[in-house]
Amino acid sequence: MFIKLSRVYSLDIQIAGNSIRQIGELPHRVAGTLSPFLFGRREQGYLFQPEVGDERVIIVKKAKPLPEAGERVIQGEINAEALEIDLSNGLWLKHPLLHRDNSRRDVAALAQETLNTWNDCFSYLEESRSSGSIGLRPPQLGALHGTECP
Repeated sequence: MFIKLSRVYSLDIQIAGNSIRQIGELPHRVAGTLSPFLFGRREQGYLFQPEVGDERVIIVKKAKPLPEAGERVIQGEINAEALEIDLSNGLWLKHPLLHRDNSRRDVAALAQETLNTWNDCFSYLEESRSSGSIGLRPPQLGALHGTECP
């Protein structure tokens, strides 16, 4: 059986009505087995065990109560008899990449952390028609350098 899991946003907040999201993990398709999973008094869901790796996923219909077990819990409706389950619109309730508190202070730290990874990663190459190298035209380079001016 296969399951398609939704993307994970490691950052998902609203500031002044604008969404700010950072994708921590892209949607992906995984092969594995599905079995019933019981938790709480009467709550039930499913446990998906991948064929490769040990990143088990618990699938629940409702967000509450949340199972204590497992690092990965996703909310969604499924047909357990299907050969392929699509949870691409599922909502991650627990995931290792959801650990941030998403406060404004944390967003500033995350932004700086992201900027630090960009050091020496960009080079502005000028297009050269004679050698056939792909790059930016002089007006485009000027515009980019102009944005860096105070």
